[in-house]
Amino acid sequence: MKHFVEEEYIPKQLWDYFKTKYNNGKMAMRYINPKIPIFMEWLRNTLGKRIVINTWHLNLAPEQTFDGRCLRLPGDSKYKLTSDHNYGLAVDFEVDGMIAEEVRQALLYTYSSFFLALGATIMEKNTNWVHVGFADLSIGWTPQKICGIYMVNP
Repeated sequence: MKHFVEEEYIPKQLWDYFKTKYNNGKMAMRYINPKIPIFMEWLRNTLGKRIVINTWHLNLAPEQTFDGRCLRLPGDSKYKLTSDHNYGLAVDFEVDGMIAEEVRQALLYTYSSFFLALGATIMEKNTNWVHVGFADLSIGWTPQKICGIYMVNP
C-alpha cells in the first residue's frame, strides 16, 4: 500500500490481538475484502487528496480518533447486526478539502464506471462521511440506483 497503512482498515482491538498473539497485527487484514484497499488507493490517486479512514494508531485526541470505519467488531458502539462493516465489506472515510456530498457526486457522475469496475457497489446518502460498500445487493433489495451504484440510507 502506498498511501495507507493496514491499521487504517483494522479496529484497534483486533490489531492488538494479532500483534500480541502472533507478533503481527497485519494478519488482521485477512478480514478485509481485498478490493477495499485497491479501491482506496485508486480513489486517493484519482482525487489527489489525503483520505482519512481509522486514526486510532496516530495517538490523536479522542475527538479526532476514528476506529471501526472499515471492519467493526460486536463491541463497537456503531455495530449493527446487518452492517457490511461486520464482514469487511464496507469502508467509511473523509477526503481532505471535500465535503462528503462532493465525493459522492464525483463517484456517481465522473467515476461511476471505475467505482463499479473496482468492485464497489454501494454508497450511503445524506451522511457527513463517505460510505462505500462492496456487498451484493442484487438479491432481494430494491434501493435507488444512480449510474449503476446503489444509494442507501445509513
